[in-house]
Amino acid sequence: MTVKFPAIGKISRKFFNTVIYPSLGAVRPEVLVGPRHGVDTAVVRTAPGRVMAVTTDPIYIVPQYGWEEAAWFAWHILASDVTTSGFPPAYVIFDFNLPMSITEEQFAKVWGVFHRESEKYGAAVITAWPVPSCSSCTSQLTRRSLKASAMSSLLFPTTTAIPVAPSD
Repeated sequence: MTVKFPAIGKISRKFFNTVIYPSLGAVRPEVLVGPRHGVDTAVVRTAPGRVMAVTTDPIYIVPQYGWEEAAWFAWHILASDVTTSGFPPAYVIFDFNLPMSITEEQFAKVWGVFHRESEKYGAAVITAWPVPSCSSCTSQLTRRSLKASAMSSLLFPTTTAIPVAPSD
């Protein structure tokens, strides 16, 4: 393969067009706007006259900001992506990349901010995956989280259903 990852940062348009774009799984007619280089939002028809704008991004909490400030910043980064579609977030799925050192009390602060901001902006949390980033974590929180989210953590979208003009 002649197309390479950059030394740092996001992939190039050439890499996206050569590797990712030709291999997007099944073609579904309800996908109105699919993956595009540099764009985090897609649009899927959910019913006649209704669509859902979806975005995906990793959540990374930066402890140096302080837990509450870091959580606020992370929530708003996620919400701003879907808001670029012109619609506010309505549903959120969180997939956290948490520092290994995070405690239950610190995570409770993070989750409290995510709850508060979701409630403030009218977004319902429909699933979450709050697991510290390691393969051998054994805390009770981790075991419960893995069991609860194994079938629902395929994507990390913020979504909203919006009206569209009926198709012909």
